[in-house]
Amino acid sequence: MDEKISKIRKELAEINLLIPPYKLAYVSPVIDCELLQKNAHYMDKTTFDKLVDNISEDGFLSQLPFGMLKENGKYLILSGNHRLKASIKAGLDYILIVYVDYI
Repeated sequence: MDEKISKIRKELAEINLLIPPYKLAYVSPVIDCELLQKNAHYMDKTTFDKLVDNISEDGFLSQLPFGMLKENGKYLILSGNHRLKASIKAGLDYILIVYVDYI
C-alpha cells in the first residue's frame, strides 16, 4: 500500500476514537465499496454529468457518502450512491467516507 494512504488511514484511526459511533475511512470507490441494489433517488444524466464535472474539477467530494462496514470488509454505501459513481467516473482513486460498523 502506498505510504501516503497508510499515513492517512493511521491518522483517521486516531480521529475515529474521538467520534463514535461514526468513523471516517479513506477508501477506493471501486475496490472497497458496494452500492445499494436499488437507489432511493433518481438523478438524470445531465445532473449526473454535472456532478462528475464538479468532482473532476475539485478533485474530491464536498459531501461524504455514508456507509456501513460489512462483515466482508467492504463498505455498503447507504447514502451517496450517485456521488460514489460520479467519483469513479471522475477518476478518483480514493475518497473519504463516513461509516458505522455493521449493524
